[in-house]
Amino acid sequence: VDEYGTEVKDVDRRVTALQRQTDAVQKQTDENTHAIKDLSSVYVHGNIGVGALAYSSSFTKVGNYQLAPATSYGAMYLYPGFSRTTSSGLKYGAASEFRTASFNPGLGINENSTSTQGIGALVLRRAYVFLSSPRLGTVQVGQSNGPFTNFQSTVIMYGFDDYNSWITDGGAANSFPTGVQANSLSASAGPLYTVSKIAYFTPSFHGLEFGISFAPTSQGFKEGIANCNAATSTCAALSGEAYIAPAAGVTSNFSDFQTRQQNTLETGLHYSHSVNKDLSFTASVSYLHSTPLANTGSVPIPNGNFAPLNLMQYDVSMTYKKLALAYNVKDGQENSYYRFQQIGAHNAINPVAAINYTMGPWVLGAYTSDYTNSGAYRPGITSSTEEDKTADIGGKYYINKYIDIYFSYLWDHRQQAGVDFSNYGGAVGGGGTVGPRTLGQAASHGVTIGTTVQW
Repeated sequence: VDEYGTEVKDVDRRVTALQRQTDAVQKQTDENTHAIKDLSSVYVHGNIGVGALAYSSSFTKVGNYQLAPATSYGAMYLYPGFSRTTSSGLKYGAASEFRTASFNPGLGINENSTSTQGIGALVLRRAYVFLSSPRLGTVQVGQSNGPFTNFQSTVIMYGFDDYNSWITDGGAANSFPTGVQANSLSASAGPLYTVSKIAYFTPSFHGLEFGISFAPTSQGFKEGIANCNAATSTCAALSGEAYIAPAAGVTSNFSDFQTRQQNTLETGLHYSHSVNKDLSFTASVSYLHSTPLANTGSVPIPNGNFAPLNLMQYDVSMTYKKLALAYNVKDGQENSYYRFQQIGAHNAINPVAAINYTMGPWVLGAYTSDYTNSGAYRPGITSSTEEDKTADIGGKYYINKYIDIYFSYLWDHRQQAGVDFSNYGGAVGGGGTVGPRTLGQAASHGVTIGTTVQW
């Protein structure tokens, strides 16, 4: 008994030692697993796009100025950010977007900010912090997209050339004269995403997602605080101001009532479904509401006060194998790229249709838009509506997933009776009297070729 008892004790000691080793290995494994799950990353993504445009327009020659038939263009975008995912699945971080600013022409870029040629610089467009949970959804605070922007089929609509098409946001369309740049009411627009807001998106539930955002004013980071010693027009957080009529030596603040938003609400529902590996579709409906500044003075605004911004968006898309289709409609009280319309003016409507086809490294596509709004409406001077028609057809060849070469043909036509588009859309008699006038309509078309490099 003593002999066997001693052997049993020896075995017990060995088992205990092995268990300690096993526990140590398990502890190290748990620590490694936790470290793998608790991941963080700091990144600086970006892209540079450059291209050339050959074009013709209604304003090739105005007064003593002659436009060149071809020009070059380019833009740089930087997307620095940080994200971290904890072992519990919670994700948090910050994201931003910088891009090259617009400035007046000169001999190359003039870095002197006091020069008439302005200053070439990077501009902060997006900047926000986020907190995301698979079960609770995502919260974003700062200059970010709301549901009105996120629930648009942007990639299908604009992804086949320079990602801009007729959006004057850094692509070829910016090189056309301003008077012939026909508007298209894209939800990927600076008046929406550069405004500081709080946004919430639910997790996807069987393909259904809800989003809501709110912005108290139309300001971005540090906007309107440099000269806000008292309540003046240079303050961003205004709820009202007195209208100032134009006069000799006096600048009117009419545009403040057109553009400065307050209490902006975005909300929407988005649904996506994959029928099989070849067929999928999405559908969404979203709503945008905002109120204009109140006129606190005794001088009335010409042609009446401004109505709140009330705009509905309906978006559907379908992808079948290599074919993608999208249709988007925005409809409601709005005027000329998310400005307020005056009470009694014609509501805006903008249907957009797009098609893409992927063929190996090629993406071929086309896009068309018909945007009707009240434009530069002045009772008794102009017609009640402006109509902007645009079309874009082109393609993109991917050398690899980071480098592409694209080409496109752009066409547009604007019309509103009584409007001098060579005066940047101002009503006839509002200024700009030199040179041949294009009254009531303007048109342009051009071809582009360019490349985009991403990292």
